[in-house]
Amino acid sequence: MSPDKKTIGVSAESQRILDIISDKTMYHDQVDSGRFAVAYALARGLEPEKSTDLSTKWNIGSFDSSGDLRSSILAFCPECETPYRYAEGLLSSGLLALKAHIEVQGQLDFELLLEELNQD
Repeated sequence: MSPDKKTIGVSAESQRILDIISDKTMYHDQVDSGRFAVAYALARGLEPEKSTDLSTKWNIGSFDSSGDLRSSILAFCPECETPYRYAEGLLSSGLLALKAHIEVQGQLDFELLLEELNQD
């Protein structure tokens, strides 16, 4: 078992998407956007992206201070041994899915996102 992450990193593309979400939504704090992207990826059943060339963005204490994201990941994926490494991949895949949604809708339409989740 490899040790879990102590920090969450983002790729340059993920950072661009975080900037877009910060500009176009109520999530002006990028850590909130990041947590939302992880939760959205979990809810959609997205596979974590295997990103390389990541820049450290947040430490675990600020990204998941309550441990709720870790608990959620373990509930959805009980075989996961490194939930924060998994979260880093979910962050990328969730952000890519949200970017595609913004490209179609022109914004993050939370009502539509919830409707889509109910259809999955």
